[in-house]
Amino acid sequence: MRSNPMKRACLLLFACGLGLPLPEDIPLIVAGAVLCTSTKSWVITAIACWCGIIGGDCIIYFMGRRISGKYDYSAGPYRDRVLAMLRAMLAL
Repeated sequence: MRSNPMKRACLLLFACGLGLPLPEDIPLIVAGAVLCTSTKSWVITAIACWCGIIGGDCIIYFMGRRISGKYDYSAGPYRDRVLAMLRAMLAL
């Protein structure tokens, strides 16, 4: 049984979006090279790669949004220090 290279590219790009320390360019280039040697359509390859990239990025975004909603970043010493620095820069 042969594996589906587009499924592998999609899963690898999804993992890159989740934080796998691998640039997304490498799986895209490999998917293009596989496309040159196979009979698959470039449209299917593009959709698979796009779904992998956007899927991983969306999962990380919504996880961060859900977790960061528990904390109040609107007050604190860091905010006051940053505001003081901004006021000093704008006063120049």
